[in-house]
Amino acid sequence: MPVEGSPPSFGDGGGAFVDRSICIGTGYDLFDGRDLVAVGLNWGRAPKSTGAPDPRDQHTAELFYRYQPFSNLQLTPGIQLIANPANDRSQDLLAVFAFRARATF
Repeated sequence: MPVEGSPPSFGDGGGAFVDRSICIGTGYDLFDGRDLVAVGLNWGRAPKSTGAPDPRDQHTAELFYRYQPFSNLQLTPGIQLIANPANDRSQDLLAVFAFRARATF
């Protein structure tokens, strides 16, 4: 709660999408430090305070492949599958495709 007269902070009035979360993951290096194949699993529980009539448990799986063609560049395509999105009863399964790049100087 902000002090009277102070500017609002970024999180005022917001809430967490999940109030409990358990994650586990692992990765495997195929080509001597130049890449990584990884998988992660997550369970999350939505708080009742989000306004959803009956929030449900959310399950997420992520798979990605990180390749490092040069010492200062990493390219990472990946996919996340989200089963039972916690605060969206209109969806049972969502897929999120991603492509990340990381460059260092």
